Amino acid sequence: YCDFRYGMSNIYVNNAEVEIYDCLSENFVLAGIYVNGTATETPKKTIIDRCTVHQVDANLIGEGRGIFVYYAAEADIYRTRIYDCQYGIEIYGVNVYVPRYAISNCDIRNNADIGIYVHPGG
Repeated sequence: YCDFRYGMSNIYVNNAEVEIYDCLSENFVLAGIYVNGTATETPKKTIIDRCTVHQVDANLIGEGRGIFVYYAAEADIYRTRIYDCQYGIEIYGVNVYVPRYAISNCDIRNNADIGIYVHPGG
């Protein structure tokens, strides 16, 4: 039940297993929630559930990634609202391991570019 505002990335998870519930992340530059893995280790799982990630500042609407999952990171995203960003969810998976992603019962809308963007290897 935390609110995060006006960060480069409001929540940054670096190669760790984390569960994020009922949080608000708004008005960010790079990502509302940034989940970073490594190129060489077994993926760690992050659970994001019942969160809201969005831009409300007029200078930031249409900018940043709502949730950005990078390298070997596993992400399960449930019942989360993501809107008014550039991309709702961006997954960029590069690793010898095959990370797993689950996205369920989310409201992803009004993003300037793409709702869910999965790069090759992701």
